[in-house]
Amino acid sequence: MRKLAILAFFWAIMPTVWAQYSITLKDTRIDIKPVGYHIAGVKDGRPQTNNIGTIITSLNEKEPVSVTGGVKNGIQNFIARTLAKDVNTVPILYHIKKLTIAETRREGGINGRMSLSVSFERIGRNDTISLVNSDVFMDYKRSVVATPNMNNLESVLHQLIVQTLDYFTDWIAINHEKHEALSKGVEITLLPDYTKNDRDTIYYETRKVNWDDFRGRPASVTRYGAAIFSNFGYHSSFKVSKGLIQAYIETRTYMVRGMSWANETAKTDYSLAHEQLHFDITKLVVERFKKKIKAMHAESIEDLNSMIQYEYLESYKEMNRLQREYDDQTRHSIDTFKQAEWAQKVKMWLSEVDA
Repeated sequence: MRKLAILAFFWAIMPTVWAQYSITLKDTRIDIKPVGYHIAGVKDGRPQTNNIGTIITSLNEKEPVSVTGGVKNGIQNFIARTLAKDVNTVPILYHIKKLTIAETRREGGINGRMSLSVSFERIGRNDTISLVNSDVFMDYKRSVVATPNMNNLESVLHQLIVQTLDYFTDWIAINHEKHEALSKGVEITLLPDYTKNDRDTIYYETRKVNWDDFRGRPASVTRYGAAIFSNFGYHSSFKVSKGLIQAYIETRTYMVRGMSWANETAKTDYSLAHEQLHFDITKLVVERFKKKIKAMHAESIEDLNSMIQYEYLESYKEMNRLQREYDDQTRHSIDTFKQAEWAQKVKMWLSEVDA
């Protein structure tokens, strides 16, 4: 009885195994020359990754169809064997979103449709960037036979894969120099500092400060004789041209007259030099900020912009830290030895960033 039970189970499941139909992609060379890209991988992103659909047999039964080796491995191996590859070009992921086959019985035969949807994605250091989708399908007719000819279905799948690759090859030929995800690098141009003074703002590159620039009043009672409000910012613009992400950066180093103040008793050349050095420290931080920007590398405008913003905030912290250290160590200019020492340090640091 135990043997009969096992035998009955065996016969119950075997028809499903025997009836499985599989498409084996042949090594027929693809007549496409990829320029500027290579397929570096294949991903099967379908919700159900086993079969691709069903076909109809002579008994009017629907039998499942698969790709030999699985959709991912089958198509990946096929592309690797049949499509030229230059690993020095842009790596592309062939992301399969949909691959289906369906048949309906009609008088005199069977009508079928195979559909393929692919997302072509640039493979980056940390993630992939979607470039373009290709959606193709092919209708076919065949006669009703006991065993469907899988070579015919292989030909259909082969043609669909070629159509998607052909579409992407044409797309990349048009877009490779103007799409940021396909950029070969970053080109950063540091524009001259902004220099157009107005009634309340003096830009560093125009001249040194004088006591007439200190037009504000202290916000509260203070024991100090003067204070300069110096600051910096930047303007940026981006575009993609000739295969490069191009960034244009203009920095602005300035002091605000209405927020800078001085008591009459403090208006000496020595005190003015102390305030000027605060302005020089701000300029120093700006030059260091520009040097960091110049060395940046990114794969997208968004990433590059985020990196610049981050370094701006870090530079702002550095500016505040240096300004505090300067005032603390010189005791707000009272310590003449430290004042002279800081003047030499800032001069040296500025010469280093200019080198």
